[in-house]
Amino acid sequence: MSYKLRLNIFDTIQRRIRENDFLPIDTDVDKHWSGTDTKELYQQNLLTQPDDWYYRNNAVTYTLNSDGYRTHEFKDIDWANSIVIFGCSYVFGVGLDDKDTISTRLEEILNIPVINMGIGGSSMMFSLHNSMLLRDGYPTPKAVIMFWTGYNRIVEYHKYTTQFYGSWNVESNSLPDLWFANNNNVIANTMIMSKTSRLFWQDRCPYYEATWDPNTKKIIDCDLIKTLHQDYARDMMHSGIKSAKYIASDIANKLKL
Repeated sequence: MSYKLRLNIFDTIQRRIRENDFLPIDTDVDKHWSGTDTKELYQQNLLTQPDDWYYRNNAVTYTLNSDGYRTHEFKDIDWANSIVIFGCSYVFGVGLDDKDTISTRLEEILNIPVINMGIGGSSMMFSLHNSMLLRDGYPTPKAVIMFWTGYNRIVEYHKYTTQFYGSWNVESNSLPDLWFANNNNVIANTMIMSKTSRLFWQDRCPYYEATWDPNTKKIIDCDLIKTLHQDYARDMMHSGIKSAKYIASDIANKLKL
């Protein structure tokens, strides 16, 4: 059974928020494929990539916990002695093997557990809300990293699960379409979410925020994460192994733990 179906038949979002359980996700991920990293796209890439293409002979494995996050079971995590990183598909590591994600590389550098709370397609709002649940219901981590997504995304809550919206799936006159229609509204919310996150964490533990999106950087004045030229994950869309190492090293230097 996929994670999408399994999560939809569990408990309500209202119950999870009330009890500080992290938010459910609406996504299809299995052991070997996730998001844009599909088997069909991989077969196409095999025809166009050179003979020495890394993923021609190296598989990608996605190891998820029972809530669909790419990390340990939440009950088994020593939160007070871990670093927690929030974000979207770049943090989740779409197209990268478990050993090659930013969180895994950062854990290797610092020798501190790094908890990957990234979810493909998610929004700033979703990351902030999970961050709120962490602050209210768990021990304070050793550090928190907020890897902000593009600012023009939102999350919609249903009874049992969540749905992410961005440029790829917004229908005319839908709730997301109306939300995005007023860019001043989107920018103001983006600024408030960043300010809220800083207020949550800056006086509690080391906190670092950055984004891969130049427009988000302009709005909230955080660091812009740089990826290496022509370095791609298996889907040939997301950043690759070398970029994950570079980003992890840069974050480690700025956290100064």
